[in-house]
Amino acid sequence: IWAYFLYRIQRLKLKLIPTHSDSAGGLGYLEVVQEYFAPLAIAFAALLAASAAEEIITGSLPFESLYYLVPLALVLNLAFFVGPLLLFYSMLRISRQKGLKDYMIMATHYATAFDEKWIMNKTATGGSQLGTPDIQSLADLTNSVKIIQEMRTVLVSRRLLIAVTACTVLPFLPFVFLKFN
Repeated sequence: IWAYFLYRIQRLKLKLIPTHSDSAGGLGYLEVVQEYFAPLAIAFAALLAASAAEEIITGSLPFESLYYLVPLALVLNLAFFVGPLLLFYSMLRISRQKGLKDYMIMATHYATAFDEKWIMNKTATGGSQLGTPDIQSLADLTNSVKIIQEMRTVLVSRRLLIAVTACTVLPFLPFVFLKFN
C-alpha cells in the first residue's frame, strides 16, 4: 500500500525546490517516514530466522545455508523498505539539473553585474563597499548553488540503510549460539 502511495505521489506534478534545506527538493521527510517500517523489517527477518533455526536444529538444513539466507533477507528487506524511495530518482535528478542550470545562469548575471559595479568601477572605494548588501547577496547565491550541487537524487541515506541492515541482521544473531553449541 505504501509503495503504491509513493508511486501515486511520484506521478503528481510536484514542484520540487532544488534549494530546499533537506537536500531532496522538499521530499526528505519521505525517508524519515520510511524508517517507521523498521518493525516490519525485523518481523520479516525474524520469520526467516525462526524458520531456518527450526530446520537447522532438526538437521534438515546445514548451518552454512545461513551464509546465503542472511544476505538474501537483507536484499529483500532493502527492496521492500528502501526500494520504493527510488521511484523519485528521475524527478530529483531533473530538479537538480534544472536548478543548477537556472541558478548558474542567475549567478552569471549577478557575478557580471557585481564585477562591473565593484571591481571594474574605478570610482568604487572601500568606504562605498562597506555595508553594501551586494557582497552578502553574492555569498548567499554561492551557498544556494552549493546546496543544489549537493542535492540528493536518491532519498536513501546512510542512516536508513543502517537501520534496515540492523533490523535484518538482529534476528540472526542468536545463530552464533547454535554455531558454538
